[in-house]
Amino acid sequence: MYSESSSGYYVGESENWKVVYDRDKNLIIEYIGDGAIPQEKIELSRKFKEMKFTTPFHLSEEGKKTIDFQFSEEPTSYEITIQWKEHIESLSLKEM
Repeated sequence: MYSESSSGYYVGESENWKVVYDRDKNLIIEYIGDGAIPQEKIELSRKFKEMKFTTPFHLSEEGKKTIDFQFSEEPTSYEITIQWKEHIESLSLKEM
C-alpha cells in the first residue's frame, strides 16, 4: 500500500472516486461518493495511444479495490475513466 509520506505515487480524485497508483504497481480504487457503495460491476478504463484497456471489478464492503496494474510507460499523468450503472467519471492521476 502507498503511504502519504512516500514519494513516487500518483493520485486522482473525481466527485465519487479516489484512485492511487503506487510504485508496487497497485491501482487502489476507493469510492468516496455520498451515496451507497456501488454493488454492481465497475469498469476502469485507460487509453494508451490507440488502444483502450478496461478492467472490470467489484468493490469490497468498505468501497475499495486493489488491482495489480502495470502501465506500459512511466507517466507524467494518467487519464482514468470509471463506469458504473449509468454513470461515467474521468480523472487524472498526477505524481505526488
